Amino acid sequence: MANDFFEYSVSIRKEKTFRILVYPNITYSKNLEQDSFVQVLKQQILLLNEIRDDLWFYIILPKYVMSLDIHNVSQHYIPIPTYPPLMRVHFNTTEMLNVLTNDYDFDLVMSHLPEHTHQLKNILYNKTNYEPSTYNTDLNSDGVYAGNYTNIINAKLS
Repeated sequence: MANDFFEYSVSIRKEKTFRILVYPNITYSKNLEQDSFVQVLKQQILLLNEIRDDLWFYIILPKYVMSLDIHNVSQHYIPIPTYPPLMRVHFNTTEMLNVLTNDYDFDLVMSHLPEHTHQLKNILYNKTNYEPSTYNTDLNSDGVYAGNYTNIINAKLS
């Protein structure tokens, strides 16, 4: 009877959640539901959820967005300037330090503002010692991926 314990064969799937920090580019703050960033991101998340079931998105937003209330999405709120030129140059380090705690081990940072990618990487490394891959929608330089982030996610797990 004791030997049955060691002979019992169960297929155990080791699972790791792939954590993605999403930094926004809000251009229509009057109605976030109609902002192109929110609309595109929602579609991206829904499509990625059809491909994979191990993704979790941590989205930085100025306030709650109902259309992004998806089972594998956490919304984190910080004040973001509403005037687009100001938003592109303003990076709120203090607020981001409150969001980026050691509780989160991000695998990928999707930055939709190339001007803020370096600050995000810097804060993550200095606060958490993590150096996740970075996907940037507008920029392609050393250490910053531009292209299909589905391939980046899959490559990161292999």
